[in-house]
Amino acid sequence: MSFTTDGAFGICAFKDKLLIVGYFSGNKLISFEPSTGSLTVLHTFNTTNTFAKAINMMPSGDNVYFWYPNGSSKYSLFVSKGVPSTTIALMDNFTAYDEFTYYSSNIVKAAEGKLMAKVNTTGDTSTEFTLYSDGTVQGTKLLEFNNVKLSGSTDFVYYCKQFFFIASDGSGSNKLFSTNGTNEGTKKLSDIPVRELVLFNNRLYLSDGNSNKGELFAWNDKNGKIEFVLDVNDAARQSEPREFRAIKDKLFMVAVRSNLDLSYKLAVMTEPFRSKEDCSVSSSSEQYVSNFSIFPNPSATDFFIDAEEHIYSPIQVVISDVTGRIILQKKVDHFPAIINAHDWTSGLYIVKLISADKNSETYRIVKD
Repeated sequence: MSFTTDGAFGICAFKDKLLIVGYFSGNKLISFEPSTGSLTVLHTFNTTNTFAKAINMMPSGDNVYFWYPNGSSKYSLFVSKGVPSTTIALMDNFTAYDEFTYYSSNIVKAAEGKLMAKVNTTGDTSTEFTLYSDGTVQGTKLLEFNNVKLSGSTDFVYYCKQFFFIASDGSGSNKLFSTNGTNEGTKKLSDIPVRELVLFNNRLYLSDGNSNKGELFAWNDKNGKIEFVLDVNDAARQSEPREFRAIKDKLFMVAVRSNLDLSYKLAVMTEPFRSKEDCSVSSSSEQYVSNFSIFPNPSATDFFIDAEEHIYSPIQVVISDVTGRIILQKKVDHFPAIINAHDWTSGLYIVKLISADKNSETYRIVKD
């Protein structure tokens, strides 16, 4: 089964159909039914622009978001519910910045009716600004941090009911940001330079932005901090990780073998499943308070567990490796408690501490 057009410029899977933007006796939005091979024209565009770039189409819920040229290399944002007539909306009334020129690496990320994108404006075609929209014209804006428009944004991830992304803070390096869609709610989360952001096992992981390091970090949504997870050079005998991709229960890392050997290898990390219910977002009005501390971390020999005075003892300590295998389970009633890790294999471990009143906290430690 096949069909042809004189040009297909954007395509995405949407529910049980394919949506296509292309030339089919005119520039149109088309719905393709794979089981029957039937085509339905959803919308005919008034303009007959020649497409210079592929169109990035992003489905989210009942909508599909995409860019469409409206003349002179300018692109506007469209929203479609994927059914004929009246459901397509041209969002081109963006007050002072009503049209955006398409950029070759333009990306769109949509979730729960909200979206983020990297765009150029007609006033500055050399800078990639950060666009946020709640799905309405009035709720579409270029995000600012400290009264400066954010630029160079990449890796938009929707997590814990808000967007996380990497952007330049003007210091010459990229940092981790989050936003709820307002300038006041746009926050720089750390001064650690980061290169890439990926969601794995309901947890955000970040690669180090320093080119000569091979370190992996994670965003702790409970205490609002970036935490060291592992040194890829030690754990996977790699250095300088280049790309991270999550597939089911594994996080894959492509890295240079060493500074002297530029061949590429594939490393993989697994960890116990983390449910969505574990996801929470710290805020200024409700800060997560840790009742325990584990130090030093990383450690090559012993770890010490200390507790706040109000903690009911004894506590149950359960430590597992990244495969979920329990390597230690014991009760502790005196602090600081010593955990002997001399014989452990180097790598990441998960520590679960359960107090006598059944409250539990989970920590990550690294054995050097």
